[in-house]
Amino acid sequence: MGRGRKPKSTAQHKREGTFRHDRHANRASTPAGVPSPPEALCGEAAAEWKRVVSLLAAAGLVAQLDRAALALYCQAWGNYWAAKAIVDDEGWTAVGSTGNVIEHPAVKAMQRAWAQCLQAAREFGMTPSARASIKMPAREARGETETEFFGVVG
Repeated sequence: MGRGRKPKSTAQHKREGTFRHDRHANRASTPAGVPSPPEALCGEAAAEWKRVVSLLAAAGLVAQLDRAALALYCQAWGNYWAAKAIVDDEGWTAVGSTGNVIEHPAVKAMQRAWAQCLQAAREFGMTPSARASIKMPAREARGETETEFFGVVG
């Protein structure tokens, strides 16, 4: 049985205009900021870190405390692509110890990494359904003009 909807963060309540001092003021909060990538990330994992952290930071959806969760997401992303490369090279099947054809072990690793990626991505609003639950104020309410938001056009 599910545990219901996850609570919104204080920052999300403030963005949506639903912040109530009596309900949300005493919650734990984290200082804003962009976390630095762990040195152990390499290849696809490091590339994904660079891609998502800048996007999450621009949206105001990341804090320095998120470093470990983001690193785990990125590592799962890297694991998925490493396992996929093996499957692409060796095929979806393999010969088992008794000579029978079995599913290649890298297929299971790919599936596991994919599930881990999706689970972690939801935590940061990186899936369409997760983003649907995040309400952002209008650009004008954030004090942004179209030029500031989209950059110089033309």
